[in-house]
Order: sequence, then structure tokens, then C-alpha cells
Amino acid sequence: MLLLLDNGSAYSDELESRLSSLGCALERLAPRRLGASDLGSYSAFVLSGRSAPDRAANVANARAVAHARAAGAPLLGVCYGAEVLALCCGGTLRRMASPRRGMRTVRLGPPGGPCAGEIEAYESHAYEIARLPGGMECLASSDECAVEALHAAGTRMYGTQFHPEMSSDGAALLGAFVRMAFGGPAEQGHLCDGIFERPARGRGAKRPGGRAD
Repeated sequence: MLLLLDNGSAYSDELESRLSSLGCALERLAPRRLGASDLGSYSAFVLSGRSAPDRAANVANARAVAHARAAGAPLLGVCYGAEVLALCCGGTLRRMASPRRGMRTVRLGPPGGPCAGEIEAYESHAYEIARLPGGMECLASSDECAVEALHAAGTRMYGTQFHPEMSSDGAALLGAFVRMAFGGPAEQGHLCDGIFERPARGRGAKRPGGRAD
């Protein structure tokens, strides 16, 4: 069972829809409804974006990261969720000069690696990851954001500053995460293995609204 921890993002409905369409059993909970003892009931975790600061959400998301790390469970942090993952591993954040919203070209790297190429992804955030800690690798960047995707080395914990639920290219990443989380041993490799070998360009995004996460 996958836990979608819904932190109040304007795009949580779309995130749930994308994940459900991939055939995985999931439960969607708000942070205030999640008890520390409940985490053991789930085998994979997705942390959504958020719409407003919430201390209880910070605590619940940090607990989910700690549990996933200890249990070796797959975890994907989206926007705010990626920021929480970076902070929990020892990274830092900073507020951007102005919020970013809209489609952006995201470069996947390093060149020649499993993520080499470009995708079109939807951005909606006012903060960015300023520094990654040791043991965490940057998987993607853009002209406006140095860390667009990250991975905690030696774990199955990943994060995206962009919203994968809001574009076709991003949906491929969600599909890869579900395969990694619930597939057989052959599917449990690196999240980016083979996903973006032929990224399609110019794919349309959903028509979003709401505040930046």
C-alpha cells in the first residue's frame, strides 16, 4: 500500500489520479491524520506539495522520511516533499527572488548517465534547494533552479522540485516510481534507469491554478 501524504497542494487531486491510474493501491491522508505508528502500514510513500506553511505537516513529513530511510522503503517527495527530503538529509533551502510557475525545460544528467536528456516539467514553488548534503546526488537542473531532482544515495528516496503530476513527461517518472516500488526485483533499480531515453518535447501540461508550493 502506498501512502500519499497530502500536504494541501493545489495539485494533489491530479497526483492521486496519476498514481491511481498506474494501478497501485494507495491511501491519501492529510498530515494531521497520520500517527507515527501508522507508517509501518505502508510500503511506499509520496509526499505532495503544499499550499501554505504548516508545522504539523513538517513533523509528519519528516517522520515519513525517517521511516522510509530506516525501512529501506521507496519515497518520492514532490516540490515541498523534495525540500523536506533535502532538509532531513542535511541540506538547506532558500526563498527564490520570485515564485516560479509554469512549464520549464529540465535537463537530466550527467551526460551519458541514466537520466541524460531533457523533459518538459511544470514548476510551482517559491523556495528551492540551496545546498545538497553529502550522500545526496542532483539528478536534474534547469536554468532557474540548480536542483530539480535529487536522490539520497544508497536509498530508494527521491525528490522532484517540479510537479511530475502536471505533465506527460513527469507522469513517466511517476510510472517509474510505481514500478520501482511494487515491481519485481528486476524493476527495483535506479528511478531514472531507462525512463527518459527518448523524452518527448512540446507535450502539453494540465491547466493549473493555485498558489506556488
